[in-house]
Amino acid sequence: MNKRKRLSALCGCLLALAPVAAQTLKGNVMDNEGQPLSFVNVVALSLPDSTFVAGVTTGEDGAFTLDTKGTGKLLRFSLVGYKTLYTAGNNDVSQVWLEPVAQTLGEVTVKGDLPQTRIKGEGMVTSVSGTVLEHAGTIERLLDRIPNVSAGRGKIEVFGRGTPEIYINGRKMRDDSELQRLSADNIKDVEVITNPGARYDANVTAVIRIRTKKAVGEGFGVDNRLFGEVNDYGYLVGEDNLNMNYRTGGLDVGATLRASKWASPDPKTVEQITYLEDTWRQQMAIDQVYKSENLYGRLAVSYMFNDNHSIGISASYNRQPWNKPRGYMESTLEQDGTLTEQLRSDYTTSMQATSLQGNAYYTGKIGQWSIDFNTDWMYTKSNSTMNTVENYTEVGQQTEHNDVTTNNTPRSNLIASKLVLTAPLLGGELSFGGEYSYSTRKSVYTGPPKGNLPHPQVCLHGAAQRHHQRRPQPNGRGTGHGVRGICPPVWSRQRASGTALRRRGLQLL
Repeated sequence: MNKRKRLSALCGCLLALAPVAAQTLKGNVMDNEGQPLSFVNVVALSLPDSTFVAGVTTGEDGAFTLDTKGTGKLLRFSLVGYKTLYTAGNNDVSQVWLEPVAQTLGEVTVKGDLPQTRIKGEGMVTSVSGTVLEHAGTIERLLDRIPNVSAGRGKIEVFGRGTPEIYINGRKMRDDSELQRLSADNIKDVEVITNPGARYDANVTAVIRIRTKKAVGEGFGVDNRLFGEVNDYGYLVGEDNLNMNYRTGGLDVGATLRASKWASPDPKTVEQITYLEDTWRQQMAIDQVYKSENLYGRLAVSYMFNDNHSIGISASYNRQPWNKPRGYMESTLEQDGTLTEQLRSDYTTSMQATSLQGNAYYTGKIGQWSIDFNTDWMYTKSNSTMNTVENYTEVGQQTEHNDVTTNNTPRSNLIASKLVLTAPLLGGELSFGGEYSYSTRKSVYTGPPKGNLPHPQVCLHGAAQRHHQRRPQPNGRGTGHGVRGICPPVWSRQRASGTALRRRGLQLL
């Protein structure tokens, strides 16, 4: 390799390893009288699509510090009762003034109508009932106006903590449709927890707890949402979502039926050039199409005795009767511009999956003690069959042909229960409880017979990686080559294997 090539390669590596420039913005937000404003959402949005990048909430003194990456950002300052301010990310934001508005969310606003946010235990609680937030409309629009939260385009994030775990009336949300059925005028308050305690799983980084008002009105209700389109790739896709509800007294019975059909291609082209004694160029074209159909049903029954006691049970069925990814991969390898190898691999996959889930819960309060009990059960089963036809040709050699079929059938069961007791203590909270879980998993895999394996190209498939090492050249040097891309299956030399895993666990919180 000459000096120019070495220098180019070194510069390329340095550019690839260089971190994206970080930008730290500091400032204070005040009203038009110079008084600091607390709980103002300060959000950085990317341009031109206004996607959420980062966000913080001002403190009691109105101060904020926002870390962003790169440039080209749009800043948004928002607080209910004040006009939302947008400004370029490179503008001076050391002093920001927000102008109060007399009308918010279509309603005339007086100071007493504004929501109150207070620090409580692990997080911040924002009142909704009796404030202008009741008129926000959808639950997504409401959450986007809650301090420390960004919501839009079907995605909810807590500033600096990522996607939250959501609870409704003390019960963990199991299905997005539960959230979609809520509206702002049903909500009593929203609590945002940025440092979840021991009552939550270790991988939970943020929690949103929504409390609803006691349901008003009785009778039967139904709504249906139908979506369909021919997508950009010419496939007819869509979803039909039917929700039904019956309410009388404290009893609430709800049912959801959903059917969907999706299809999306995933074409890729990859090229890798390796400079050794010779120049190796590998080009790969991958074209994959994912098609699936899904059926879902859920039945839930709950009873709210009063604001302090509620119980409920739910069951859901999810069936994927048809899921058929298919595609092909074409790869060529050149040595100093001369073709040395060709590979064509076509694959088709047929997958079916079924899952059953159940949940029972009780949330209540006895004296100063809050009680939160949940138990869950889940069963899943799937079956996947993949067929791959591969033709590999090395220049001057006969084409190698492989036709291989694999099958994988995993099954799993899970039972988990959790009880948490909480009481106020010295201005904070004391929580303790325990959880128990039992799970089993069995997987049966059938692969090709030994000696009937496809040609081992270099590729990545999930977490598995395989390498192909070329035979030594006449000069005694060996060269490794390949690309990191998607390839059809990762093969096992086992014809069949079965494993079963059982786990029991008891943990005190």
